[in-house]
Amino acid sequence: MTQQKADHYGETRCALEFYASGGVPSEAALAKATQIDDWFVVYTDAPAWHGMRRVMAIEGQMFSEAHPTRIDASTGPVLWLDRKLRFAYCAGTLYRLLKRH
Repeated sequence: MTQQKADHYGETRCALEFYASGGVPSEAALAKATQIDDWFVVYTDAPAWHGMRRVMAIEGQMFSEAHPTRIDASTGPVLWLDRKLRFAYCAGTLYRLLKRH
């Protein structure tokens, strides 16, 4: 395993432990996160993602401060979906969830 992969796994593990213990991202982190509006959950085939056959992802209109033009897009596999539907953590990326479809 490369150092980059080890670092990624360590960051992902720490994030999941934080969320599982009731933690939520800071307002600053959510403000910087890519936002998803008019979103919905999909289940998709992802044979290249750690051997999993089907994974949950989120589709919707994505945009951020750096890229303000809305585009229809999909996240990577959802690793954590906030129970209050404020954010999702997908394959190492934090997304702020807005209005659901």
